[in-house]
Amino acid sequence: MAQFLSGIIFLLVSLTSATEIVVDDKSPGCRLEGNWADNLGDNPEGKSFSSAGTVGGKYLYTSKHGRWKRTGREKAYFTPDLPKAGKYKVEVSYRASENRSPRVEWEVSHASGKKRSMVNQRGDGLVWHNLGTFEFEAGKKGYAAMVSDGGESACVDAARFTLVNPGTGNPSNPMEEVIGGTPVTPATPETTEKPSQTLNISKGRDSEHTFSKDGKAVVRIGLMTYGKASALVEIIKADGSSQKWLSWERENDSDPSPLLVNGTPHEESIFEEKAGDPSARVVTVETSVNASDTIRASLKGSFGRANPMLRVRIFE
Repeated sequence: MAQFLSGIIFLLVSLTSATEIVVDDKSPGCRLEGNWADNLGDNPEGKSFSSAGTVGGKYLYTSKHGRWKRTGREKAYFTPDLPKAGKYKVEVSYRASENRSPRVEWEVSHASGKKRSMVNQRGDGLVWHNLGTFEFEAGKKGYAAMVSDGGESACVDAARFTLVNPGTGNPSNPMEEVIGGTPVTPATPETTEKPSQTLNISKGRDSEHTFSKDGKAVVRIGLMTYGKASALVEIIKADGSSQKWLSWERENDSDPSPLLVNGTPHEESIFEEKAGDPSARVVTVETSVNASDTIRASLKGSFGRANPMLRVRIFE
């Protein structure tokens, strides 16, 4: 039976009680240096691009054009006001695309010093990237910062600091706080298992896999689009019968239609950034699959400049 993982993680967060501090690009905790464009029209094209799933409905990026042209000195600092000292997992979110830089450098300033790491921002959809777990003092004494775009377009949205118990990796305090922006939907947990195969479905393409033994499929899906489009994941049984497991159709970016899982709406797959402005949210769903069954996935339609997400991970 398919499971709505976003609902499962909501229960886990309630039970383990996380201290989660999110600093948005619009909050006082964010400091920018250099030239930045955004997805809400302050950009070379003068257009609004999809902000589905972003914190606060906005993200920023470095550009090569006009008054937004990058200087090579663009930086973005995200400084949380931590309620207590301890170990915090540090994650940063950004909108990935194929024209992003593969060499975006991030710096974390923590109680023991500073650590830098390189992030590849190429791909599709909204990404939360884990920079690691570090000791922090209480207050505003640490940060996560994008310190180099690697010479190409780089994107920033928010930084998330989650308190964990030393040695357990479990969240530890009954509190969720968002500094600026809107409350963040609890992130879907990534399985520690390694998939035997991953299908990354592109716009207008189909992909399929036949299971050699019993296993499961884990799908990340978000139908971001400006025109009429659809996403479909079918399970074709060995006898030739077909089960429409995941289906999603939207007429345009104003269509509030959610993802259907076995015909049932997945309510968290669509949300309103503001009243009357629905957007698709990337969600993760999984199901068991029998040996000799085939899973087939497709993305079709007119997406414009949007970056829909459809990724199928195979475990067998």
